[in-house]
Amino acid sequence: MQKILPGQQVIDGPLPDGVRMSEVLRDFIEPYEPFAETKDAFEKLVTVGVVAWNVMLFPEDDRQRHLDELLGIFSEDIRDDGRRIIKEMMERKERFFPQNRRMILGFEVADTGTDWHVTVMSTASPV
Repeated sequence: MQKILPGQQVIDGPLPDGVRMSEVLRDFIEPYEPFAETKDAFEKLVTVGVVAWNVMLFPEDDRQRHLDELLGIFSEDIRDDGRRIIKEMMERKERFFPQNRRMILGFEVADTGTDWHVTVMSTASPV
């Protein structure tokens, strides 16, 4: 990670201010959660949420290029739907979470039996 984000501290857990990126990410994707009924669907939702979140951390002029690159990993048959959902999420990020500029570097989803538990690795400071 140091090669990709030189000078950035990477943490797993809350910051001294108590903010947990796992909780922030859950709040961010919350409107879409009812559509993710399986663990696989939920992991896909989290992946799309992370893509949207991180794209919004780039300068405005670079966002479309990064989005196009990331959409390249989607199969062609779902790329348009993916773009639409990611754009909605990007707008949600800007509207409700503009002050949070921590990059999400990875996540893990665990089935608790009644819910999905999300663990997030992110930068400690804004990017």
